[in-house]
Order: sequence, then structure tokens, then C-alpha cells
Amino acid sequence: MKTHKDTERPSSRLPAYRRIYSLLAERVREGTYPQGHYLPSERALSQEFKVSRGTIRQAISTLQDAGLVEICPTRGILVKPAVKEASAAQHSLHTGIVALVTPWNTGNVCFAFPTISGTREVLDRHGLDLLLYDTFNFSVIQQLRRERAALKNLLSRRVSGALVWYQGEEWNLDLLRRIQQEGIPLVLIDREVPGFPCDAAVLNNEEAGYLATCHLIDQGHQRIAHITSPFDISSVKERQAGYKRALSEHGIPFDEHLLHCHSEDNFASASAAVNAFLSLEKPPTAIFAISDEIAFFVWEVLEKAGLRVPEDIALVGVNNTGAERTSPDGKVYRLTTIDQPFKSITIAAAELLCKRTKEGAASQPEVIRFPAHLVVRDSSQPEVGDRKIHRPADAPARHLAGMSAAFR
Repeated sequence: MKTHKDTERPSSRLPAYRRIYSLLAERVREGTYPQGHYLPSERALSQEFKVSRGTIRQAISTLQDAGLVEICPTRGILVKPAVKEASAAQHSLHTGIVALVTPWNTGNVCFAFPTISGTREVLDRHGLDLLLYDTFNFSVIQQLRRERAALKNLLSRRVSGALVWYQGEEWNLDLLRRIQQEGIPLVLIDREVPGFPCDAAVLNNEEAGYLATCHLIDQGHQRIAHITSPFDISSVKERQAGYKRALSEHGIPFDEHLLHCHSEDNFASASAAVNAFLSLEKPPTAIFAISDEIAFFVWEVLEKAGLRVPEDIALVGVNNTGAERTSPDGKVYRLTTIDQPFKSITIAAAELLCKRTKEGAASQPEVIRFPAHLVVRDSSQPEVGDRKIHRPADAPARHLAGMSAAFR
């Protein structure tokens, strides 16, 4: 985040002090504030960001927690020297324990179960044990705090490797850097962090957004809304980019009123999104939701409003886990969605991590990218059987990402 214009992004839902922390941290890392020098005064920063000095103190305190600055009571805020990176060889304590950090409650059958079971399968084959961290919380801020605590804890446990389904973007990036600096093999699951080259296994999320939107356009829709997420992470941004690309390629202007960032995966949040769309002079005739979970809440809201899916408003999600559900009265809801193979992605990430624990870090990070597949059901086309629409290659695409082009 390099300009104040970035506050328009979903990250603007974070507290002001966190956004200021991210900007100051980036300046430290880029050398705008050199090591061994002092930051501008609280008063100067308060004037620059147009916030209270109390907010600036919170941001500085967070910088201190991240190990980037030291508060000198009589002199100011000193930028600390960077920690010297350790090589993989320096991480000599092989505990045989691999940490898995997931953003879901461990009882979540749709998401957590395939992730955990896929990891266990791989670790069992390689004789490694699993240390599980569940960072789930209904509050975005609390979930990021839980993730931060988990990353700190796995650093203290000296694990042999870490698999992280990362949510924190700039918030917890300093801890990801520390994991790498200490020579702990690290693989991200379905995440790519700009400016942070790292091994990863991901869904082609841009293609996911593109295929979902193209499908709705193919059904004759021109007013297509997108419900996105408050998490400032690669998968969210890439799905939105795919949505916009599909509109552009079909000559449909992007309408910012058709883009809504939900606060949480619940009925109230879905209701707020639908109410905002229906209040428009020209409401959408189709909705592309960031996940199946929010899509089903949207479906429920639409039904309560007396609207039919797909006759009045078509609906597409992303995940394909639990995409067919039955109501207490026996009605079956079959959601058109993008298939996100959680278990396959996790297995690929875990295998790559085990490779790194044995062979050490590669000269360039490896990104294993799974193609997106559209599964068509009733929510976008009435009375259809499952039809899987995909690109010719069924296998994940592997490529080596160089330092300058690792994350786009």
C-alpha cells in the first residue's frame, strides 16, 4: 500500500491505525525511513494522515510489536536494523513437526476437513507430525489477531516447516518474513503476497472470477453484481480482477454500485448487500459471490424478498463444497459455482513443503496453480444437471516464479 488512494480498497475497513501502520511499515522496508534514523514526530505524522496523535501512537506501538522500530523516550522513534536472514542450513533443529495455520474452525466439514485431512495424508507418508492452529473468528480483526498469535507461537516452537492459509496481507507480513529469515520452510495455501516471494499452491482465482462472470454473461445478463470480502488478500483481489476482465472483454462497463464488500459470512451481511443492490434504479439480474457460503445466505435473502433464483436473479459462488443443500421442508438448493479443490491444493502444498524440509530452499519460489472449473447447477440455469466447464488442461500448472515476477 503505497498511496493514500489505497484506503478505498477493502482494507479500508481495518482501523485507521492499522492502515497507517501498513504504510509506515512499507516505508521502513523500502528505505524511505532508513535504518538507524528516526521517524517523523507524532505531530508531523498526525498532520500527514489527518488523524489524532492517539491513533499515531497505536500505529507506532504496532510497528514496535513487529520489531521494526524502537521507542526512545527522549529522542523519538528509531528505525531498528533489519534482522539478518538465516539460511535454511541455520535452521538445524529438525523437530519433525509441521505447523498448519487455517482460518477455519476445525469442525468445519466443508473447508477445514479437506485441508487437515490432506495435510495429514502427506505428513504421515513423510513421518512428520502435525501442529494445528485454528484462527477462526467471526470478527475480521479478531481473526487477524489470532493468526498473529499462531505465527508467533510456531516461531517459538521451532517447527520443521509451516503451511499457512494466510489472511493477514500487510497485517502479519512481518511474521511471515521472520519465518523465512529463521530458515523455516514456508508454503502458502491459496495465497500469493505481493512483494513476498514464497512457495505456494493456489487456485487460479483470477480465472475463477472470469469464468463465473462469463457464464452469467452467456446467460444474457448485463447487470452483474459482485459481493467481495473484507480480507485484503490475493484470492479476493484476483477474483474481483477476473470479474472486471470478463465485463471489459464483453463491452460491459464496470459499475462501482454493483460491487459490495460484505462484513461477515452471515445472513445480516448478505441482507445488507442484497438491499443495497435492490435499492438501485437498475438492480442487478445476477450476482457473483466471493464464496458459496455468502451465496447461500444471498439465496435465502432473495427468497425472503419474494425473488426467485435464477428466474429473477441468477447466482454463482466459489468453492463447490456443500454446494447442494436441502432445507428442512425438503427443498433442494443447487448452486452454480467454481470448484476449488481444497484437498488437492493442500496436498500439493504439503508435498512441496516436505520437499523443502529435505532439500532446502530453492533459488526461486515455486507456485503450483490449479485451473478453475465452473460447475453449472440450478442457481444460474433452471433444471440442469451438473456440467463441468473447464479449460483443456486438467492438471495444475506449475511454474517457477522469479523474484521480480513471483506475485502479480
